[in-house]
Amino acid sequence: MVNPGFWKQFWKKKIIPKWKVFCWKIINNAMPTSCNLRRRLVSVEGVRPMCKVCQETAEHFFRECPISSRIWQARGLGICGSTSPSIGLGSWVVNFLALFFKQDGQDNYRAIEFISTIWSIWLHRNEVVFKNNPCSPERIMGLENEWSSRGVPYAREGNVEGKSVHGGERKLTAARWVYGRPVGRSFVSIVVDAAWKAFQKRNSKKWGATVAWKGERREDDHIEGGTRVFAESPLHAECMAISYGMRGCVGITRNIIVKSDYQDAIMAIADPGRADFRVADMAREIREIARNFDYVICLKVGRECVKPAHIIASRTRKGLVV
Repeated sequence: MVNPGFWKQFWKKKIIPKWKVFCWKIINNAMPTSCNLRRRLVSVEGVRPMCKVCQETAEHFFRECPISSRIWQARGLGICGSTSPSIGLGSWVVNFLALFFKQDGQDNYRAIEFISTIWSIWLHRNEVVFKNNPCSPERIMGLENEWSSRGVPYAREGNVEGKSVHGGERKLTAARWVYGRPVGRSFVSIVVDAAWKAFQKRNSKKWGATVAWKGERREDDHIEGGTRVFAESPLHAECMAISYGMRGCVGITRNIIVKSDYQDAIMAIADPGRADFRVADMAREIREIARNFDYVICLKVGRECVKPAHIIASRTRKGLVV
């Protein structure tokens, strides 16, 4: 039984309406999978799951199917679909959405990416079943990129066409930056943060900051660090935090997820040419560091998500961490 408080929060979120109905159907086991259709005495001969291995239950199709598992691994949300067989699909979806809502506050970016991934898996399933298209993980990734780019403006402006509610074209902003493709199943997920403060010294203005990074998952808990740096702005400091965090993971993993609560930092990395000149060089340096990995994804998350790194950064700035 889903907590009524979840539904109250869910229906208020700025999420594409058809996605809300779609999630409601998944959570209430109302999706027209072949298994559910047979239960309702609907003939579905010839309808097979994409992996051609077993019956098409919602749990297997959206989460446990080898193709779906590859998609979740590549999405950069830190989700491994095949590791939660004891949790029903509805509860699984509710738990992740509730976590993203709690940690990200008004920023729905991770919830949007989560829903758009499930939605894209379903769209491609219909292409395979009804159009006899070949099964292609690359096609699912392409659909996810397309639909998440629609979901972001809807969350910000309440529309899916990329137009401002006040008229005119609206420039879409990046919620993530991706480099390469994932190789293997192992990855490291870190959160980063910076504590910045301007100060006066000998009548010349300088900038002091601390940056910190912290492994997000239990198996990454040993990955952490913090250091004092000179930064010219909060944005510059956040980019330095991303840089230091990535450097700390070189040689440890080939696939890395970096989570920051500073959208402008991710935008600067995605397009250094349009970034503030004071952070453009740092953004280019981060892109060079990414070459040490097979796959890097930088995600915009809420303030609550990066709290572990923020604590380290604050303690480092006060000299409480050596």
